[in-house]
Amino acid sequence: MYLTFPTQKQMHQYWEKLKTENKHNLRLIAEDTGNKNGGQKRYCLFTPEQLATRIEKNSRLQRNNCYYEIMPNSLCTYRHECKTCHELLKHAGTRFYLDIEFPDPCDWLNYQISETDPLEIGKSIKTFFSKCLSEEYKDKNYKIDFQEISSHRPGKYSWHYVAVIFDKDNNCEKLYYDCIAVSALLTKWAKQYKNEIEMYKYYETPENPKNAIDDSVYANHKCFRTPYSHKFGKKTGPLKPENNDISFEQLLVIQPYTDIKKQQFDLRGYMSTTKIFTSNKVLMKRKRVESPDLLEFEKIHKKNNNESVYRYSPHLYCLFSGWKPWKRLQNEILKHFPTTNFNQAQYKTIHKIYIPLQDVKKCPMGRGSNNGTHKSNSTFLFVYPSQGRVKWCCQDPSCKTRGGFKYLNIDMALQMDMVKEYNKKYTIEI
Repeated sequence: MYLTFPTQKQMHQYWEKLKTENKHNLRLIAEDTGNKNGGQKRYCLFTPEQLATRIEKNSRLQRNNCYYEIMPNSLCTYRHECKTCHELLKHAGTRFYLDIEFPDPCDWLNYQISETDPLEIGKSIKTFFSKCLSEEYKDKNYKIDFQEISSHRPGKYSWHYVAVIFDKDNNCEKLYYDCIAVSALLTKWAKQYKNEIEMYKYYETPENPKNAIDDSVYANHKCFRTPYSHKFGKKTGPLKPENNDISFEQLLVIQPYTDIKKQQFDLRGYMSTTKIFTSNKVLMKRKRVESPDLLEFEKIHKKNNNESVYRYSPHLYCLFSGWKPWKRLQNEILKHFPTTNFNQAQYKTIHKIYIPLQDVKKCPMGRGSNNGTHKSNSTFLFVYPSQGRVKWCCQDPSCKTRGGFKYLNIDMALQMDMVKEYNKKYTIEI
């Protein structure tokens, strides 16, 4: 019997209240239940040994094994309410890890990659990052090995690689402070080895290149699938290690310290507001919790509104908030989606605004299995104000690969007004 929790927050709070001496051995684990709502998880506290036993038992009884490591990190969502992650980081560190996946067939941007055997592509990415680590620590006496854990199926290739960095001089394994520190290292390499990393991009849709190296797994509280687990409801087998002689605990990303001063890398990171490998230009922005530069009316709005406001760029927010055509376009959008929350709009550039539609699960192309609705995902809008156009997009991965979007019908007069506004020229005399 083991305790489960409906939310991560409850799991964090329960751990903090535990009085047992060995509670630092417990890992934060998510389990995909795949219920009727699709994609829902419950949360558990396991020691690695308990989780290994649980997975073995489930396999024997032909039950689902859909478990994920949740990475304790310095930007814990609940850090102002409990000290669970803060305490766990004193007792365990994070290995360097990679999540690689791509479809088959795959439309690669690089012709050399397109001519390479798919199984060799995953190994070449591992070799590349092995060289990056070796170069990063070339002045150290480190031995670097990658543990390969893979799960391939018709139509998809998938690898997890976990690096074991062994310090020969101190006879111990080196570990990173948290997943945010690993992200900082990858962000550095994204600049340093930009051309090499961009070789592994492919067209997920005709206008949306994606990297085979998944950079979302380094985000705050992101789940990373454990060995011998599979994705619920997907036609894929479990992740299996290349070397079956390695114990389950030694295959995990989170590893306990025996001597934190010797083992921990002196590297800290911060959460970026953009993914590492997806944009052509890597942006280094700190996660803003509270800014003293907020305008007075913004502070009043935040105080009187319980809902979060995702500005992405406060300067662009201020620009658009006073623009009358944007107000008119919002009214047009509300005709299609009355529940749209414009407080959640992200003003990415002057030409592009992202708006999530968390309550709209109907597929734009009507491809969902439930009367055109997908069970496990929502949809979103991309607004292109310079064109007066609004694109309704589906979040479903398989739908994305088949062009899962369509443009909304917007009043033609409004579109022309917006285009004219963008094409206006102004002369500024100094």
